[in-house]
Amino acid sequence: MIDGGNREQDDIRRARVLLSICPTLKFVYIGYAVAVLAAFLQAMIIAAILPVVGPIPVVVIGILIICIPVYWHLKKKMIRYTVTENALIIDKGLFSRTIQTIPLDRIQDVTVTASFGQRILKIGTVIIDNASEDQGKTEISSIDNPERFADAILGEIHRRDQ
Repeated sequence: MIDGGNREQDDIRRARVLLSICPTLKFVYIGYAVAVLAAFLQAMIIAAILPVVGPIPVVVIGILIICIPVYWHLKKKMIRYTVTENALIIDKGLFSRTIQTIPLDRIQDVTVTASFGQRILKIGTVIIDNASEDQGKTEISSIDNPERFADAILGEIHRRDQ
């Protein structure tokens, strides 16, 4: 038999998804471009300074340089923020996962912040205050179009209150 707490969690997870996003990859794409450029530059510099060095060390160094943005790409893709009819769900991790569920009826305030540079790039942070025992604040950082995400949360809260 399923107790009340598990049934509530199951209902939250089965709710209709309104919006689901990951953190922005804009900086990761810039990182890829910089890494490819750096890999070519290191190959040219090593070839000019140490012509006796074979191609294997140059290729290995190039691959290691390109692994840096690959790491950040994977790290960003392992985070998903989902707004459903009942809750905000924050899912993080690959090998070990953390799923934080904030019921919409506990959300007290939704704030969008963005610096001047972030506004130009259309990214920002959504800060969610919820009525948990520890007066929780949850930051959803570096997302594209943060106003759209905040509007989805506030719109569903408003719809539920009617």
